[in-house]
Amino acid sequence: MTGAAHRGSPKPSGAKAGAEIGSNQDDLPVSRKRYLREKSAREAAEVLLEEKSIELFRANRALRELNATLEQKVEERTEELLEATAAREEFLACMSHELRTPLNAIIGFSECIHYEMFGQIGNAQYKEYIGLIHQSGQHLLSLINDLLSFSKINSGEYEIVWEKVDVKKTIKTAIRMLQQTASTKNITLDYRLQGSGHSLQADGRALYQMLLNLLSNAVKYTNPGGQILVHFRRCSREALLAVADSGIGIDKKDMDKVLLPFGQARSAYVISSKSDNTGQDNTGQDNRGQDNTGLGNTGLGSTGLGLPIVKSLVELHGGRFCLRSIVGKGSLAVLHFPLETGQPETELPETELSERT
Repeated sequence: MTGAAHRGSPKPSGAKAGAEIGSNQDDLPVSRKRYLREKSAREAAEVLLEEKSIELFRANRALRELNATLEQKVEERTEELLEATAAREEFLACMSHELRTPLNAIIGFSECIHYEMFGQIGNAQYKEYIGLIHQSGQHLLSLINDLLSFSKINSGEYEIVWEKVDVKKTIKTAIRMLQQTASTKNITLDYRLQGSGHSLQADGRALYQMLLNLLSNAVKYTNPGGQILVHFRRCSREALLAVADSGIGIDKKDMDKVLLPFGQARSAYVISSKSDNTGQDNTGQDNRGQDNTGLGNTGLGSTGLGLPIVKSLVELHGGRFCLRSIVGKGSLAVLHFPLETGQPETELPETELSERT
């Protein structure tokens, strides 16, 4: 029965059996080839990865060596720069002190001669010359003082001596110093104090220098017949000291430049060249180094350190310096001094600039 059943089971034909055997034989080589291809690709990728890793390692090592070299060069250059800066500051300070001593003598003796303290000169031309000598000495001393202050500030040697300063007295003293020069140009100098508190915790010497620098610039670049106003007020958290003038103004593109050391606006060169070359101001009047006393002058140039010194000194007080200007209308310089309580006060509004100039 079993044998009959076995004998009765169907057998594959010869063609079909051959096809199945051939198919098995073909599948084995394809799988092998695929395996070999994948293995070869993996080995190639591993070799490439190893090569790239070596290249990356070498590049990183070269970069570290380069960074180390650059850092060393930067340190060397920085040390050289610090040494050069220290030498420059020492030279400026030394020369400033050495020059101030004879200059003070020149200024003092020329003033005595000009005012004929020990007798008449006898010649009007000599009196004019001695006045020019005095004003030139004053101008040179001012430049030296600016250089000395700038040197101390840059080297970190300028120390703020805190004290209670009478702002009204400081303003009146600064105005009195420039009143003669302003009068020769028919410029009105005035001040306004707002509120009841007119004192300020600050360095009195630095405050006077800041105010004098601002007023000097205002007088220098204000046309004859102009106005200059000093304004002070205490707010809730700030004290504002402002100088407004009706001068030639500063172009917007020059605003950053004038706050840099030795930087000057183009308008400063224009007004200086007009005064030096023609001896006349914008009204056509001759003012070539001459006035009633011989002790005032507005045609002299400057170092371009006045505003940078003001900015640095107010920042040493923890405050800030704001400058706004309209060409042909005037400028407004504001010193912000921080107080202890209250809320920060905003800057003087734009309308005050036009009102005071």
